[in-house]
Amino acid sequence: MVSEAHNNRAEYDKSLHEARREIDLKVQKDRAEVDKKLKKERSYVDRMIKEEREEFSRKMAKMRLEIEEKYKRDCEDMEKKFFLGYKEMHQTLQKDRKLVDSIIQTERVRMDAYVLQARSDMDNKLL
Repeated sequence: MVSEAHNNRAEYDKSLHEARREIDLKVQKDRAEVDKKLKKERSYVDRMIKEEREEFSRKMAKMRLEIEEKYKRDCEDMEKKFFLGYKEMHQTLQKDRKLVDSIIQTERVRMDAYVLQARSDMDNKLL
């Protein structure tokens, strides 16, 4: 009876040891599977992050290029406006100068006519 109890105890210990070993193997297998899935997920996440960074870099480069082009266009437009404004101002000044010259010439002719008339009137009075 002692030996039967001892055998039962030994068999129980053996089956308990096998059950623990099976559980440990299953846990190791599950851990390996989870690690594999995590590695796969990390790889996926790393790839997504890399793609997002690349897309962000492309967008930033595109935006920078658009800003540079707009700045260049704005500068060219401002230069054109300045040149056209300067040209228009120069033409206006030339027209104004011609008008002033014409007015001065008219006034000179008028003054000459007035002087001639005044001399003529004086000559007529003296005679």
